[in-house]
Amino acid sequence: MGRAIAAYRAAIDIDPKNPEAYEALAELFLEQEDKEAAIEILNESLENTESRKLKKLLAEAETSEKEDGAGSSGEEPAADAGENEKTAVMQEKDGNGTDTETVMLNEEERTEPVVSDGGYSINDEGYVTIGRYERDGDESNGPEPIEWEVLEDNGGSMLLISRYILDAQPYNMEDTDITWENCTLRHWLNKDFLNTAFTPGEQGLVQTVTLSNPDNAYFGNEGGNDTQDKLFCLSIEEIRNLYSFNSWDDDVQCGYSQALMTEATVQAVKNGAGIFTYTQEDYNNWIASVGYDESCIGRPCGWWWLRSPGNFSISA
Repeated sequence: MGRAIAAYRAAIDIDPKNPEAYEALAELFLEQEDKEAAIEILNESLENTESRKLKKLLAEAETSEKEDGAGSSGEEPAADAGENEKTAVMQEKDGNGTDTETVMLNEEERTEPVVSDGGYSINDEGYVTIGRYERDGDESNGPEPIEWEVLEDNGGSMLLISRYILDAQPYNMEDTDITWENCTLRHWLNKDFLNTAFTPGEQGLVQTVTLSNPDNAYFGNEGGNDTQDKLFCLSIEEIRNLYSFNSWDDDVQCGYSQALMTEATVQAVKNGAGIFTYTQEDYNNWIASVGYDESCIGRPCGWWWLRSPGNFSISA
């Protein structure tokens, strides 16, 4: 719960006009029965947005707090005749121009807000949801929301990585010496995937960053020029700094990290994503010796690219 609260607070710091983040944070406070904190964040929201939904939620929270106060003085608060019933689907145009559709349910059945364009939300697990991509392999039901893990939160921006392996693409379409600057994977990410997964409004939230591409410190292969990208694979240096490793050897620039184990979507497997699964025998023979715990056993995970050059200039 604390992780989700911190994630929503970070989302508000980045975009103070995002009504969905205020709403979700207030709902978390209300679930914890911290009505004072919920009222405080809702009052803050109305300084930055014109959301009628947030005004309504604030009024309800203030009314509930007054009823609690009356009950503490010995008075019986009035019963809410609809407190166990589902309410209707509500649609509105928020002050920042974002269409939202939220099904407000009772405490046990509440769903998360769905953001349509130009914004994002954060689910109860703390993952940022923005963009849509085919995940379940059933194209008839349309693409599914993409979940992103927050790797870095710099106050004004966040570095995100997809929770799942979303597709299977070669680093480069031809077997030739290549760097990240010129590989076809970079082109696919910043054109094909970007335009497929994100609406124009969502693309406006994705920053262009300048990336350094160091040479491979062990094999000495050239990393190439700096690049400017919206979407990219991580480098060796970045995963070393951003992830915990069970073991690492500086001499060969290689290590083992259970934190890097990532599941592939059904669609990614259909498209050719390589999958491996550690068995109990693997664990007994060597996986335990590098520091993994038994939760890795039987978990189907996939290989994913870095942008750094590998042991040959035709690979990463």
